[in-house]
Amino acid sequence: MGSAAKSKLPLVFLALLSALLLTGVVSLGAQAGLADRVVRLHVLANSDSEEDQALKLRVRDQVLSQAEQLLTGTADRAEAEEVLARALPDLKETAASVIAA
Repeated sequence: MGSAAKSKLPLVFLALLSALLLTGVVSLGAQAGLADRVVRLHVLANSDSEEDQALKLRVRDQVLSQAEQLLTGTADRAEAEEVLARALPDLKETAASVIAA
């Protein structure tokens, strides 16, 4: 893994960890019930450069694909949080492999 990729790992992991642990949405009115069923994911790029933005999208797509498979059949947000917390090392590895590629 190159030094540029290594320097991006901590930021991506921090964003991934934060996103997976901070679930739900802050909403009003009709969206209030949605907060109990939504897990939000935020992947932050190191910069606004095309390269960093493209990397962010690749990481997002792979992590979301993996998370979707993990969350199939979960009954509620609490169960989804438990599943994602247990899977966090694997999700980080997925992000790392995308960054290293």
